[in-house]
Amino acid sequence: NHIAAINPPFELPAVTDPLSQQARKIALILPLSGPLSKAGIAVQDGVVAGYFNAKGHAWQPPKIISYDSHQQSIESIYQDIEREAIDLVIGPLQKNKLEQLVSLNPKVSVIALNYLTETTISNPSIIQFGLAAEDEARQLANNARHHGHKNAIIIQSNADWSRRAGLTFREQWAVLGGQTINHTALSEPKNYSSEIAESLLLPQSQARHKQLERLLATSIEFTPRRRNDVDVIILFANSEQAKSIKPLLAYHYASKLPVYSSSHIHDGVEGNSNRDLNGIIFNEIPWVLSDNAIKKKAHPQYKDNKQLGRLFAMGLDAFYLYPHLESMQQASKQVFFGKTGRLSINTNRINRELQLVQFNHGKIKPASSPRL
Repeated sequence: NHIAAINPPFELPAVTDPLSQQARKIALILPLSGPLSKAGIAVQDGVVAGYFNAKGHAWQPPKIISYDSHQQSIESIYQDIEREAIDLVIGPLQKNKLEQLVSLNPKVSVIALNYLTETTISNPSIIQFGLAAEDEARQLANNARHHGHKNAIIIQSNADWSRRAGLTFREQWAVLGGQTINHTALSEPKNYSSEIAESLLLPQSQARHKQLERLLATSIEFTPRRRNDVDVIILFANSEQAKSIKPLLAYHYASKLPVYSSSHIHDGVEGNSNRDLNGIIFNEIPWVLSDNAIKKKAHPQYKDNKQLGRLFAMGLDAFYLYPHLESMQQASKQVFFGKTGRLSINTNRINRELQLVQFNHGKIKPASSPRL
């Protein structure tokens, strides 16, 4: 039941991949300057870490050529890629750059580091790979339904990722036969208490109490009762917000309701600062949860900064995925145990299954199924 138990050694693909399937030349299309340079460099560093790890496992390492998508146009980069006879493109990272690359109908294999939600990509050479909150929302719906829950309250922030996650959860929840009893989008922190109370129908309970006192013309001892038609709470909020919301749920008589959340509630720090998050079940990527040989050698920023670490892990996975792409496309049940999750391919998109964990006394432990 240990967190590392479902994580086979990451070095395994490097040992077992046939040399005939390895890329000879890899092109990276990433923003290496400009406002997104930190993200682009993190992905690039992940790819390079994979390169040196592969070299240590007797691979013939591919040649890696980096292109700065902030400085060069996608069209000029692709012309150079064709001249270089590139085997694999990793990137672009930005949606608009990916749209431009898709319009060129590339023949080379592409692991694009984003998803196009409004554009259908028919080119089988392009695989979409991202760290979208929607992936986590779908998995949370599957997990909560598997645990026997059916009637959900969704509490989300007003952040764009949270709105997208909330919508995806509702869609998947409905497909699974679940019902969304209430959907609350939080505004300012000062309003959290009233908004949460409203989602639990506590004002209606208090109104009934006052009406009864008026009818009887006497004071009645009273404890508000929350609604009883809900069996699970789904939370899409960041760590700071969640640390306010979880105690408020207890204050408003919902302490016994299980709470599921996306990885956004985990800021990468463990300890007493997370005591208010105790019991929350959430999904998280293996890179954040456990150590490995590459992580131990990585720059501290990819261990201490969770967001940069996730991008580093995505670059690492993208480097190692190439030899598996064809077989994964042919068999959707074939999985790759990466550092961003348990990966599979369906309709030219990489699906990520994260690990389900929960906070216990401020520490992260494997999740146990909540009792109904």
